[in-house]
Parts: sequence; C-alpha cells; structure tokens
Amino acid sequence: MSAQSEEQTQQAQTLLDRKTTTGPNAEVKTVSPTAGFTPPPTDGTLPLPARQADVDTIAALYDLNVSHIEHALTKLREIQQTLTGRAGDVLTPPHTPAAQDITHVKNGARAIGMEFEPYVDLALTPWDPTTENPSSGPFAGVFRPKTGEPFMILAFKGTTFPWEVTTDKLFSAVVVDPNFLYGLKAHQGMARNLLKPFTATGQIVSAFDTIMTKLEATAVRLKGSSDKKVPVYVTGHSLGAGYSIVAYLELVRRVTATTPTSFVLQDLWNYGAPRVFLAEGAKKLAEVLKNTTRHAYRAANLGDIVPTLPPVFGTHVDIGYKLDPNAAAATNYITVRESELEGRQPNDAVPSPDTWQKHWPQVYYQGIRKYLNPDDANP
Repeated sequence: MSAQSEEQTQQAQTLLDRKTTTGPNAEVKTVSPTAGFTPPPTDGTLPLPARQADVDTIAALYDLNVSHIEHALTKLREIQQTLTGRAGDVLTPPHTPAAQDITHVKNGARAIGMEFEPYVDLALTPWDPTTENPSSGPFAGVFRPKTGEPFMILAFKGTTFPWEVTTDKLFSAVVVDPNFLYGLKAHQGMARNLLKPFTATGQIVSAFDTIMTKLEATAVRLKGSSDKKVPVYVTGHSLGAGYSIVAYLELVRRVTATTPTSFVLQDLWNYGAPRVFLAEGAKKLAEVLKNTTRHAYRAANLGDIVPTLPPVFGTHVDIGYKLDPNAAAATNYITVRESELEGRQPNDAVPSPDTWQKHWPQVYYQGIRKYLNPDDANP
C-alpha cells in the first residue's frame, strides 16, 4: 500500500470513528461510536434493544431536539417494561430500535398514501455477543401503496447505532458463501450480516431469506400472481444502500434460479452508498442486468464522503449519478458519473468534518426534490 493510500485510509478511519453535525448556530459535535453503549449480556438473557444512553447518543449524533425523540423515549420505557422474546428473533416487536420507531415510519408512509411493513430488525442484535462492540444486522421493510396498482419498495435503513458503525467498518472483501452472490467477494459486514443467520443469538434463518419469504407473502396479499406479478424495487441510504446493493445482486441470482410466483424484481435505487464489491462483483451486476428491463441507479451528492469509501479498494456499480446542489440550473443538477468498472475511482470528496452533512438523507431528499421541482422555493 502506498503512503498516499495509507493516509487516505487513516483519514477515512478517522471519519468513521466520529460523526459531526453542523447547521445554523450549531457547534460541531464529536461522538464516539461506543459512547454510552454497553455490551450485551453474555449469560443468554435478552439484551435491551435500546438503552437511555443509546437514545442520548443518537440525539447527539443528529443534533436532535428532545421534542423530536420524545415519542422514542416513551417507546423505550414501554419496551423496558414489557421486554419479551429471544435475542435474534427477526420480527419480535421489542427489537424495534427505539429511535427508529416504526410508528413514525408508518405515519410518514400513510401521509403519502403508502403503508410500511417491517420485515427484519437486527439493527441492535449482535453478530457476536461476546465481543465488546459487535457488528449488527439490517433493518428493512417494504413500502406499498394503500390503493391503486400494487408495487413494493424494499428499503434498508442507514447507520444509526454504534454496532452498525462496526458493521460499516468490516469492509474486507470476503466470499460469504460460494453459493451466494455468484461466489464473489463482497463487504464482509454487510454481506455476512445480511446473508448468514445470527447463529450466536439463536437465529436459524438469515435476514435475506426472511425478506424473500416476506416479499412473496406480501405479493400474494396484494393479489400478485404468475399472470400479473407485483413489481419490487429496492432502495437504501448509506449502510442501507450497501445492504440494498448486496441484496439486489442476490435477488437477481435467486429470482433467476427460482422464479417467484407473485412478484417481479425491477430496479435498484440507492443513495450515498459505499463500495461493497470488488471489480468482479460490480461487473457481474452489470452483466446480469444487460439485455433486461432492470436497472441499477446510484446517486451520490457532490462532496459526500461515504461514496468514496473504502478509499483503497472496491468498485461502484453503474449507473452513477452525481448530485450538485450548487448547479446554476436544475437541468445541470444531475450529471452521470464516470464509470468505475474499468478500474478508476473518481472520488470528488475531500475528507473533512462537513462532508458528513452532505451525506445526510435529508440533503438527498431535498436535492432530489429540488431537481423534480425547480420552481419550489422551499424544497
């Protein structure tokens, strides 16, 4: 590894070890990924899905006003009083991360005529409960319209909790299983924690297999059939974008090998994704999408640091789009990124504290809305 690569890695590691928040009249805040976070018990008892200190940490990470998390605090107290279930259960209600209360997600979905169904919640389930700061798994669910023509959007949540930061950091490229992902190497934390069961906490079915089963069940409820299948789109932001890319390639492989009876896989849309494959994996996704009606779209804000990670290896999947909020006209707001499939890594973000702000999902939302509604003065 060159001296420059070592320096880039150290810069990236420094940024991964903290998150910062800036805004009008706000000071930059630095928070350790393990601040207030205690290891789960190792005596077989169920670890709390979220502790008061964890909620405080999240509030500091995102500069939240107490009013924004009051409902989460109430939910946390309810969870602590009624804790039941087994560690590793995929859909046991107490495993819902308090600060990601799905009640808010469902209310938000209903506001735009959609419904949200949680599929897997392993964001606070440790892969290895014996380690001090273990990695954890995905939180994912499906959005579907309340009325009209049915479709499903499989969405993965981004990084919120310290254990998810550990998952982010496990970026060594490994073959999780020769039977998965066409036997190709992928980001260890995301691929393993999505595709393999959390056996240390008693789980016997992987998050991905649960998702596959739930997709078929939901499609059947939506009256999907072999004659009229329900379209499925895949999306995610940040860590969730990484999960979405891994899931999408495996979904392509699975639906090709065993055609679902009630749903059909459509496009991938991800936002602020890190690199999760080596060149072989990125090229394989391009290959399996060739001559099909499916597409993989990747959006990256200009200056967002996460799409440049890991800085020393990995290849982004095509197609990539760069969002530039400073563009003079909305027509120039989105430009096609240079492909990385031939070996180049066009990184345009210089590691600095404010690069995290450009990674926030709110910034992506506002940017896309600005592009779609250029005359909207308050996107």
